[in-house]
Amino acid sequence: DMEAADGYIFITPEYNEGTSAALKNAIDFLAFEGRRKPAIIIGYSDGSNGGMYAPIQLRVNLGELEIVALKKQQIILNADKVITEEGIAVPSEKLNLERRFASIIDEILWFAKALKIARELDMQS
Repeated sequence: DMEAADGYIFITPEYNEGTSAALKNAIDFLAFEGRRKPAIIIGYSDGSNGGMYAPIQLRVNLGELEIVALKKQQIILNADKVITEEGIAVPSEKLNLERRFASIIDEILWFAKALKIARELDMQS
C-alpha cells in the first residue's frame, strides 16, 4: 500500500539505459499515493558499467509525478555475481554494503519525517 508509506526505496534493473517497463507502469498507476513523499533509488546490473542510467531516468519520472526522488542512490554492479540465490557471493566487507546502505537509509528516514510534517501542515491550512 503506497499510500500508507512515508517513503519508498525503488530497486531497479537497467534495460536499454532505462528502468523496467513493469516498474514504470506501477509507478504511473500508483503515483498519486506517493505525492510529496521521498524515494531512494538503487540500481543494479549484470554488467560492469550498467545500472547507472536507469536511476537517472527513474528520478526524472518520479519528479514528474511529484514523488521526491532524493539525490543519494546506490548502484550494485555485477549484481549477478554479487547476489546469488544463496545470498551474498562476495564478502560484504569488500562491498561495503552495510556502510553504503546505512547512508541512504539515514537519508530517506530524515526526509520521510520532514515531508510527513510538511504534508500534515499543508492539510491543516
